[in-house]
Amino acid sequence: MLTEQLDDELTTKALSAESMHTRLTWTLAPAVAGTLAVGVAPGAPMLFAGTLMAIAVGGLRWLPRGWEADGSDRGGISIVRTLATAWPVFVSGSAAMSLLALAELVLPALLQQRGIGAGWAGPLLAGYSLAAAAGAFLYGMRSWPGRLHVQGFVLLLGVSACVAVCGVLSALGWIAAALLTAGLLASGLQVVQSLGLREALPPSALAAGYSVMYAAVGAGYVGSASLSSAVLSVASPASALLCGVALTLVLAAVSALGERNSRTAKGIRQPEVTT
Repeated sequence: MLTEQLDDELTTKALSAESMHTRLTWTLAPAVAGTLAVGVAPGAPMLFAGTLMAIAVGGLRWLPRGWEADGSDRGGISIVRTLATAWPVFVSGSAAMSLLALAELVLPALLQQRGIGAGWAGPLLAGYSLAAAAGAFLYGMRSWPGRLHVQGFVLLLGVSACVAVCGVLSALGWIAAALLTAGLLASGLQVVQSLGLREALPPSALAAGYSVMYAAVGAGYVGSASLSSAVLSVASPASALLCGVALTLVLAAVSALGERNSRTAKGIRQPEVTT
């Protein structure tokens, strides 16, 4: 709905702003919920969230345009076959979310293993979200060289390296620096994946494409959480973190190879694009 309201040249900035808004909400929501629950009433956070939702629903009717694609842009190809052509983007989204699962689920145990209080996990993850908001702002403020799939691959490698640093180094300062850097890169990666999906699919398939993307993202979270849980039962939190990074790198390689093969099969030789 967001991108349908804007001209194409504003899409990158709009998605960056949306990512920044999401990250700031993730950062502020726990503090707001805790304050309302303790200072007002236990049910106050849910009432507040419900009120915000009702206001948003009421505001939808004021949007100037609706979803206008009619399916003729698919050239007679079914929606399922059309979505299948974008599978490298879905795999990349799954890989990116697996890293977030690692940061959220393994970090407290990792801090305890390093002799650092598990209570630091909250501030560290809040810093991650704030850095991600800043990264989304920076990505949308300027153009970046290279095709979208190359940008996404580089950013995914960068986030993976940062998470791996958390599993290798033991000092709180290094872990904090790695998570802040990961946040800066992760939000740009999220925007690139959304733009890549728009590039890979015709307008009539975008709604279904984003639905599949969210499903792939959820699968990545669940897969990484399950792997981490299995490894934690037999190995250290650091090992679980590094195993998760290895899984992410495998998914990133599969996505990159799929993107390359897809472009080769279609005979695509496009000039380099900046976004």
